[in-house]
Formats: sequence, structure tokens, C-alpha cells
Amino acid sequence: MTYEEQLEQPEWKEKRQRVIDYYWGYCFQCGTSKNIQVHHRYYINDGRMAWEYPMSALIPLCRDCHALEHNKVPERQPVKTIREAMYEFIEFLRKSWTDAKKVH
Repeated sequence: MTYEEQLEQPEWKEKRQRVIDYYWGYCFQCGTSKNIQVHHRYYINDGRMAWEYPMSALIPLCRDCHALEHNKVPERQPVKTIREAMYEFIEFLRKSWTDAKKVH
């Protein structure tokens, strides 16, 4: 059985839910409760199935943190830095003030 097929089995779905419940449904890395997946911290090549790992080998991660853990690009949108947001806000205020002066 392939790994992908294992993840469709009821045994994995039950184990996955136990891991998520154990961590109260939050991502172990960022703390979000959205798009939670379960990550194997390590693999043992002895033929065991995905659900046969101990709880200590499994952690809940959101989709984006899970992607990062596997060195893949997350699906999240780029986030502005505080500096970028403040610059935009200052420019908005400056433009508003300049426009207001033109009216009077």
C-alpha cells in the first residue's frame, strides 16, 4: 500500500484526529486552527503504516507550516512588513492632507 493510500485508510483518519485533538486543534508552529494537517516528525523504514507511529512522532501543522517543513512554498499570500504598512499609511495621510488643502 502506498503512503497516499495509507492516508485514506480509516485507521489513519482516526489517528490523525487523535493527534489534532491532543493539541486542541492548533498548529504546533504558528498556532492557527485553520487547514490543520498531521506531520510525521520522522519515518522508520520497518514497514509500519502511517497510523502505527507513536503520538510523539506526530504533530499538527497548518497547510502552510507543513509545506515549509517539507521545504515547499506555502500557499499563503505575502504579508506586508510593519514598515511597508506604515509607509503606505503615511503616504495615504500625506495625500489626504494635500488633497484637503487643494479644496480650501
